[in-house]
Amino acid sequence: MSSTPSPPIADPVPAKSPALDGQSQEDQRAPSYREQMLQQLAQRQSVAPVALPFFQERRDLALAAFERQGFPDRRHEEWKYTPVSRLTRRALRVFSPAAPAASGASTAPAESARPSKSTTQSSTWSKWLPDFDANRLVFVNGMFDRQASQILDQGAFSIGSLAQAMVEQPDTVATWFDALAAPDWSAFAQLNTALHQDGAWIHVQPGVAVPHPILILDIAENLQADEVLFPRHLLVAEQGSSVRVLHHSLKAEDQASRMFSVVETFVERNASVVLDTVQDGGRAADCIHHISVRQDRDSRFTARTFCLQGDLIRNDLRVRFAGENAECHLNGFYLAAGQDVVDNHLLIDHAVPHCQSNQLYKGIATDQGNAVFNGKIFVRPNAQKTNAYQSNKNLLLSAEATINTKPQLEIFADDVKCSHGATSGQLNPESVFYLQARGILEETAKTLLLQAFAAEVATELPEDAFREYVSQRLFERIRQVLPGADAQTS
Repeated sequence: MSSTPSPPIADPVPAKSPALDGQSQEDQRAPSYREQMLQQLAQRQSVAPVALPFFQERRDLALAAFERQGFPDRRHEEWKYTPVSRLTRRALRVFSPAAPAASGASTAPAESARPSKSTTQSSTWSKWLPDFDANRLVFVNGMFDRQASQILDQGAFSIGSLAQAMVEQPDTVATWFDALAAPDWSAFAQLNTALHQDGAWIHVQPGVAVPHPILILDIAENLQADEVLFPRHLLVAEQGSSVRVLHHSLKAEDQASRMFSVVETFVERNASVVLDTVQDGGRAADCIHHISVRQDRDSRFTARTFCLQGDLIRNDLRVRFAGENAECHLNGFYLAAGQDVVDNHLLIDHAVPHCQSNQLYKGIATDQGNAVFNGKIFVRPNAQKTNAYQSNKNLLLSAEATINTKPQLEIFADDVKCSHGATSGQLNPESVFYLQARGILEETAKTLLLQAFAAEVATELPEDAFREYVSQRLFERIRQVLPGADAQTS
């Protein structure tokens, strides 16, 4: 334990060249992100009214911060095991939808024309998981698809497009938008602030419970190899309210996608928020996902994250206690197979007394997969009576798989209860033999054990169609990395 407190997050990386593309001179001559952003804003403003200057100011500040900071690399401690070069070795281009026809131009960004190269069938996404009763917000290539979306509930809450809310409720959105930004936000989060086009706007008034869950579908479709999506979601639960949000990012199996997304979440006094995230992009999917949460007094926040498949998945989840007697639970499961990289970075900042936090993350790595877990609990000097627990459990299924785990406690208060632990190992051969002795094939026995290992996180989901879907996909992925197994998933 140190004698003086240190900041909970590492300082920003040293300034780099403002070049935003690859290292070659040809790439550096391509339009910069600033130039692309200005072009996009000009196109959008030609068909949409101008919102508060505040939003443009936040874009400018974020872009300037990115240009000072540059992309991280392995010399940055927080990105030591994340191969960012996979994303930056070639030029990146912001996805831009086709310009709308003059005669049918809408008055709000949320109604921008569908991308001309998209073949999306809105009915396909509107019927996704049909047995699941939920408010649905569908975003195709970062743009709100009103036809595929469906709002079941009506009441003292807003569920819809962030871009549209910026036009129709600019003062309300400005109260919360980018309020959790910090100088050490990653370059990817800064780019999202500068270049986002749309996302979900969920605002629950005081004392209101949203009856049905809210499902956010982020769909990537027909993107070029160098195009990037920047979904931006804003969730506000005011005093005494409650809401459950499910965020699922996916794409067609034979397509590629890159997504740099941000979710800002505000859990006000005595409010409750549940945020379940599923990342199942398949092959050729890259996802850098940033979640920032602020909790006020007597609030409760639960996040469950399932990283099932993607070439590169990076999750940054930050929770800050801003009021006493708050509680948060962060649970997750990740699977790294093939040459996938799955990196989960968590920070819980106990800034006030009498708060409780729990972390449970479980992972499996096989083939040449690389899984990373970095969980930090930061207890400030005045945060007495803190209870904080962290557990990370991992299984290695091949000799070439890698797991890097780093549980961290930084405690600067005296009267606290904090613990952390991490384990990495292989399946217990005695457990496998026990099942084999009862007539179960070896691969099936291994699959059953892996399913039981992962089920601890999945079974915490409420019993509904979404839980069945997540459990089935999780078990399917386990069987895929252990060919020949035929275990039941019921």
